[in-house]
Amino acid sequence: MEVSSSLVKSAFYRFLHDLGVPSDELGAFITRNPWIFKNDLDDLQVRVNYLQSKKFSTEMVARVVRRNPRWLSFRYSIDI
Repeated sequence: MEVSSSLVKSAFYRFLHDLGVPSDELGAFITRNPWIFKNDLDDLQVRVNYLQSKKFSTEMVARVVRRNPRWLSFRYSIDI
C-alpha cells in the first residue's frame, strides 16, 4: 500500500510540475491545498483543459494554479 501511495503522490507532483509549479513551491502548494490528493488526475486535467479552451496560455494556467492552488479542486460544470 505504501508503494502505491508513493507512486500516486509522485504522479501528482509530476502533474503539478508540468503545469508550471516549480519544485521549490510544491511544499507550499500542498500546504495550501492538501485535498489535491483526493482528486482524480483526469479530473484535474479537465480543469486545466477548461482554461485552455478559454484561450489561457501555458503561462496563464501556471499563474492560476500557482496563485490559487485550491482552484484545481473546485467542482466544474460544462459551459453550454
